[in-house]
Amino acid sequence: MQGDRIVEWDKNGNEIWSWSVFDHFDTQDYNSNTFESMFVHQSPSNFYYEWTHSNSLWYDDLEKVIYLSVRHLSRITKIDYLSGSVVWNMGIFMPSGDVTVGNDLGLSGQHSVKLLDNSNLMMYDNGFESDSLASRGLEISVISSDSIPEAEVIWDYSLPDGLGSPLMSDCDRLSNGNSLLTSTVANYIVEVSPDNEIVWEVLPNQDGSTYRSERIPTLYRQVFTVVQPDFTEGPDGSILELEPGDVTLVYKIINEGWQNENYFYIMTDDLGWFSDSGTAEIHPGEEVELFISGN
Repeated sequence: MQGDRIVEWDKNGNEIWSWSVFDHFDTQDYNSNTFESMFVHQSPSNFYYEWTHSNSLWYDDLEKVIYLSVRHLSRITKIDYLSGSVVWNMGIFMPSGDVTVGNDLGLSGQHSVKLLDNSNLMMYDNGFESDSLASRGLEISVISSDSIPEAEVIWDYSLPDGLGSPLMSDCDRLSNGNSLLTSTVANYIVEVSPDNEIVWEVLPNQDGSTYRSERIPTLYRQVFTVVQPDFTEGPDGSILELEPGDVTLVYKIINEGWQNENYFYIMTDDLGWFSDSGTAEIHPGEEVELFISGN
């Protein structure tokens, strides 16, 4: 039987934290359909059962917990990072009785679990065990209580018939409030509004396959502008008149890309009046002024 282990290494390759399903899950919890399917498609002498098939995890630094998506058990597990203990299991009821949250949500082979800014969970529920392959995007609210937490579907979007995916796939919440779904097997990408109106889509069933997709501000993650001092156009080109003595020139760098960048700059001139260099870290959409002193 094959299961999963989460491992954290430091930058030198030393293992500093790990967590195994064999230490925290009961082996009487298993999916009989996947077991039988694997048994049929493998020779008995080489048969192994892929018990859990975890496919994604999300670390919440605020609460110090990990959310683990376990596909073959149709389960989301919340793990306390500091102790390694299971806070709760969400999904279909199983013989151990360990799955106590969201038994009525109908999770089925979900992928790509993530925590939203509003502390709700989002995922792509593949629906691979349903007759009609009812794949959907889900946003789930989990309300903690003194007893068993309560889970409720806050938002869902069901993929049209024939456009679901039993494998892989993704669902993201965009900064504009819309949701972006990627249905891998159908090779279909769609953005929908909070009211589930289609905003934009890639037509399905084209050649190829797309596991996940992301919406980015531009095709160019690094775009910048340098604004020089207020030169004037003279007969021989740009001219800036300077008074003798100590002078400061002000340049400006604007980060017009969509990620933090470290910019290296160097300022020299043929007469040796100016000589300066350095680096500037600039966040997207922000700018810095460089004060270049010379004599």
